[in-house]
Formats: sequence, C-alpha cells, structure tokens
Amino acid sequence: MLNGRIIVDVINVVQAQLAQATGYAAVCALEALPAVLNTRKMSRLCDPRVTRDIANSVLIPVVAKFSIGHDIEAEVAIQSGANFIDESEFAIGGTLSTLYVENKGDLPVPVICGVATLTE
Repeated sequence: MLNGRIIVDVINVVQAQLAQATGYAAVCALEALPAVLNTRKMSRLCDPRVTRDIANSVLIPVVAKFSIGHDIEAEVAIQSGANFIDESEFAIGGTLSTLYVENKGDLPVPVICGVATLTE
C-alpha cells in the first residue's frame, strides 16, 4: 500500500486533506513541523484530538509518532485512529518501557520505524 510512495508530515486537517488531494500515500500527524522539531531536538506525541480529526478527515492512512519505548504513547496513538505508528528516533525522555521496544509485534497496528521496506 505505501511501498515506494511518499508519506508527508502534517500538523492539521487542512494539510492532511491537501496531501490526500495531491496524491500522497499517507500522512504523518506531528505536533509541530520538522523544522521546528529539529531546532529543539525533541518531539512529543501529537495531540490525540488532532490525530483523530486528521484520521476522520482523510481516506489515506495516518501515521502517528510516539517516543521510543513509551508504550502508553503508542497506545494513545493507536486509540487516536492511527493506521500505522512510528517510533520517533529523536524523541527520548522520561522512563523507557521495554514492553514495546522489544515486542512491537504485540501492537495491533504496524510499526514502521526505521524500515527500508514495509516487508521488514
């Protein structure tokens, strides 16, 4: 479904709808644009209400990022309507859980962090 296609970062419904209209394969719901995230070297889980609004406004898949090892963030992202989740490689903070660091296969949606192809 997504293999070889482009996923674009969005922060609101309008951007997600534009991405869908212009043919992107999926959108990644972020709490801020990458340029902002790169300056502060930290990301947080997108507001679950924003992720839910984006998921309800487009037909293409929605990806939600969560912090590495933060199983509660992963669950919130999934409950917010994300079709895929992505561990953020630079979003480390707080206490890490080994639950999903080691057992991503236990999640009900695919985790696409760091994969070269969707068959990994």
